[in-house]
Amino acid sequence: ALAGACDGGAHGEFEPMLTAAALGTLLASDIAAEGPLLLIIDDVHWLDQATASALAFAIRRTANLALAVMVASRPERRPLEPDRLLAADRTLRIGLEGMSLAALQELLASRFGVVHRRPDLIRLHEACGGNVMHAIEIGRMMSAGHSLDEALVPPTLRALIDSELARLPAELVHVLEPVALLPRPTVAIIERAFPGAEATLATAEQTGIIGERNGRLSFAHPLLRAGLLDRIGSVRRRQLERRLAEVVDDPEERVVLRAAAATDADEQIAAEVEQIADRALVRGAT
Repeated sequence: ALAGACDGGAHGEFEPMLTAAALGTLLASDIAAEGPLLLIIDDVHWLDQATASALAFAIRRTANLALAVMVASRPERRPLEPDRLLAADRTLRIGLEGMSLAALQELLASRFGVVHRRPDLIRLHEACGGNVMHAIEIGRMMSAGHSLDEALVPPTLRALIDSELARLPAELVHVLEPVALLPRPTVAIIERAFPGAEATLATAEQTGIIGERNGRLSFAHPLLRAGLLDRIGSVRRRQLERRLAEVVDDPEERVVLRAAAATDADEQIAAEVEQIADRALVRGAT
């Protein structure tokens, strides 16, 4: 059903409502064939509006069928609010609390092979509020030789990550910056832009800063990427964008990078940006 909706155009163009209807049909068909269905949607706060609209339509359309929907989201603005799609007596919202002291000890022991003294563990738990990623970053600092006092100085996870970025060697930061700038970074692209960068990327992977999945590089935590982007000066950023525009494979990424690096009005770039915006609109973007 989805393939039929998406393969209609020569350039992958499709009608958003047709796709939403196809998704509803897909769910209904699966329920009819297999019985009750659980639809799980993770990181709802990161959904694009077109996907959220299609899901909302499909959930409403299958409201009288044996479909349960479970979504996970951070407490921030979301493009999809499940409890607005169904009657109040058919929804349940559960707030997840931070990890317990015992669970935190088990996590740090399994991740870093260290069992902390209870007084230290209590201080660590109070500092991170049971936040898993915050606890892991503190544990990572301690496993690297920092004392608990040093690891607990930053009051927030963002401040902790910023302090860690400040300690990285300049050579490593310079290779990670283009990784942070690209929407779909790969080792091949970074190597083309900066010959010899692969060895440095391997070091970053070994230290747990980045990882590679399905051929693409990603940061161990989104705040690592955000922190790097905040630290790049505007002149340095434009230099990187111009260099990356010369080596990326995707023509739309190339145009976006050229536009971001431009310092003056450029009619040619403006026309190319308008063209890719038109294509994105047809694909269902807002």
